[in-house]
Amino acid sequence: YKVADGPNYRTVILTMEDAKAWPEIVVKKEMREHTIIIDSITLKNIFRSASMQCESQAIANSGEKNIWMIQLQGTNDLKYFNKSFTANGNNLGSMNFLAIPQQLTSSAELKISYSVDEDNNNDTDPTQYTQTFKLFNYRPFVWESGNKITYTLTINTGVSLRAEIADWKDAGYTEGVILPSAQNAN
Repeated sequence: YKVADGPNYRTVILTMEDAKAWPEIVVKKEMREHTIIIDSITLKNIFRSASMQCESQAIANSGEKNIWMIQLQGTNDLKYFNKSFTANGNNLGSMNFLAIPQQLTSSAELKISYSVDEDNNNDTDPTQYTQTFKLFNYRPFVWESGNKITYTLTINTGVSLRAEIADWKDAGYTEGVILPSAQNAN
């Protein structure tokens, strides 16, 4: 942002930090020959609400992060249906969402229900499958603020789950002019 000072402008750099976690679920199929339809994906026992307060603010560009006090409140199930996914080759789709930073409990689950047309005759009675994963058994079992957590479900004759974690980095530059309000203009 540039702050107006008559004809002179001073640049003020605002460094923002993500206070939430960014889980992403990617679904792939291993063999092209079968038609697979994702019926639903459910996350169970995930905290969806909390009060958050910054306890300690990090110094910009120090490599440190803000320290947040988080009071988790209640758990809720999240259910996503096939309409959330768009297929592309072996990628059946992906979805992502913002989440409250939290340590996953042993009851946190990711459940996928899907249908497979195994003989590829476009029949009206595909085989139904369901697989449930305890997320506590996969690293990371803590969703930290500022992290992107990717869960990749690969469907073959069964389903395998792989989890990865990375820093959530946004690149970009925004420029704007901040004008004082009328009462502060004097």
